[in-house]
Amino acid sequence: MAERRMMSKKIIDSDAFTEMPLSSQALYFHLLLRADDDGFLNNAKKIMRDVGANQNDYDMLLMKRFLIQFEDGVCVIKHWRIHNYIQKDRYKPTLYTDELSLLTQKENGAYSLVTDCEQPGNNLDTKCIQTDSTMSTLDAQVRLDKDRIGIGKDIIVSDDTICRTDVQRVVEAWNQIGVNPVSRMTSTSTRYKMISARIKEYGIDDVLKAIQKINSSTFLKGGGNRGWMIDFEWFARPNNFPKVLEGQYDDKKGSSDSWDGWMNE
Repeated sequence: MAERRMMSKKIIDSDAFTEMPLSSQALYFHLLLRADDDGFLNNAKKIMRDVGANQNDYDMLLMKRFLIQFEDGVCVIKHWRIHNYIQKDRYKPTLYTDELSLLTQKENGAYSLVTDCEQPGNNLDTKCIQTDSTMSTLDAQVRLDKDRIGIGKDIIVSDDTICRTDVQRVVEAWNQIGVNPVSRMTSTSTRYKMISARIKEYGIDDVLKAIQKINSSTFLKGGGNRGWMIDFEWFARPNNFPKVLEGQYDDKKGSSDSWDGWMNE
């Protein structure tokens, strides 16, 4: 593995980066220095402890999309290939090939989660949207790792699977609103199963729409009398999700008091 790491001023001089707390910026530099030759790490928690950072610093990097988090705790530097170009004779491929297979590479070099659903035989279901499925710098075919947990209405594939990347899209959208960010979620966790069920029941578009509805609710973002704030598990519950989607918590004149009675539902 190459021992030297570089960083691009295009990234670290951006407003999105410099507006973060200095502790989040410092954590990013440490993660960047310790990532493998494809930008992956499996020990972000240890690095956080070693450098005196905390979970909020890490969550900030997720929310600002400087990191991409996978369900097993592995993460990747989103702009790794903007920062670094490693010569072939020094390059050592990542061990995290399953996670790498969930990524595509944009024209500018940034990683992005694959949003297409690849079936056996490379045939794509008509309800899946195909993105660029090759990573030219790696000469590798991007394929989708699927999680066999059920059948979705708007994301059905031939072997009755829900695309794991739809859950990843939901988590990314959630972290962008800045309310109780999700830093890790395994496929066996309760909230993973609940959000998968909501995707199955309502479709990915309505789930993403419901997340955006949170921005229209002062109450859900902690502005009620009790200071309660929505979290991911509460959002994914079958009795709470439709209320958020239908806008029942949207700001209304004099509404913050009345919403407090709903928080324990």
